[in-house]
Amino acid sequence: MSTSEVTVPVWSTSDGVHVPPTNQSLHRDDTHYRHHLAMLWFKHAGGTREDTTFKLNQLPTGYSGWERTRQYPDGRRHVDRYLYGHPSGRRFDSLPKAWTHFQHWLEFGHSNGCPCVHCGGRTFTATPEVKQECKAAVMNLDSSKIDKTTPYSILGLGLNATNDQINQAYTSRFLMVDIDSDDPTSYGHRSLVSLSRAKEILEDERPIGRQLLDRCIRFAKESQGKDEPWDFLGVAKDASEEEIETAYQVCMANWSEYETWAPLVLHCIKAAREAMLRVVP
Repeated sequence: MSTSEVTVPVWSTSDGVHVPPTNQSLHRDDTHYRHHLAMLWFKHAGGTREDTTFKLNQLPTGYSGWERTRQYPDGRRHVDRYLYGHPSGRRFDSLPKAWTHFQHWLEFGHSNGCPCVHCGGRTFTATPEVKQECKAAVMNLDSSKIDKTTPYSILGLGLNATNDQINQAYTSRFLMVDIDSDDPTSYGHRSLVSLSRAKEILEDERPIGRQLLDRCIRFAKESQGKDEPWDFLGVAKDASEEEIETAYQVCMANWSEYETWAPLVLHCIKAAREAMLRVVP
């Protein structure tokens, strides 16, 4: 029995922002998310039909699908599929994560309280109308007690490593990993994941990507930035509580999945938030 495909118009409203990826290895392809978001949408609404598949006529306004075929040195291939457009600037790296956001949007018409990985369930409050002069915000953090693992240490690189050096270090270490089991929790598989994640972080050229990582490392080494926590969150010195919380959530959304490979960053983000909130009028 043949299967028919029905193209349906996408829902009319969206919170998407046109933020294309900075990684030049990605190429635009909306097909995967157009198809699977439509299927989940109709399943959620109880409208699925036997032997029928659905596809959105386009992605929600402001969102775009991007793909990258990863060719491993041993000949294996894997396709990474991402969805860009979330207001945080952070991409969704899987369909379930993206659907959580859209399901909330379809039910409530806004992202306030959305439980997705990037919104984090946060709610928005009104911005104070009057801002008082900002007191000194001191960022207190004892970095000596924090695990010093970073993407640089995983790849054996320094802070000024170039893209070519990153690729060379990744490839040479990848080829040295011994895969002796199909178990994804085995040492070999975990080593490959660590190498891939480290490379991914160092290729993120956004202010909340590698630049933030470098700032945190310098802070730990040289105790720089104790009185400038706003630079870690990317906000103004006199930012409101809402602005601080929003910036904090964006940073956390970007780094929470990388805690194993860069724990220092999460500690710095949290310390910066606490320092700024202590002096908010």
